[in-house]
Amino acid sequence: MVEKKEKPKESSKKNKEKDVVMTKGSNPLNLREHTDEIVRSGNELSRINDRLKEDAEKQVRKLDETIKGLNELASIIKRQLPRLNPLPHLLRSTHPS
Repeated sequence: MVEKKEKPKESSKKNKEKDVVMTKGSNPLNLREHTDEIVRSGNELSRINDRLKEDAEKQVRKLDETIKGLNELASIIKRQLPRLNPLPHLLRSTHPS
């Protein structure tokens, strides 16, 4: 059953200022409280979203730093590998292809 919307029979100054449209049996205070709760929830969700965004950005920076460090380490190992394992180097120098 669809509720019929109707304006309150006795319009108070407060209702006129806020242009409240009420459904049958509704209470403008309950509507206001409900609206306030929705706004509070929206604000909290926004704060949570901001924190998540900041944390995600920090994690991306840390991952970038880690990858940079791993690339530097790989480069060092690559340069040092002939000294650490001289056998392939010796084989190349004694038996030319």
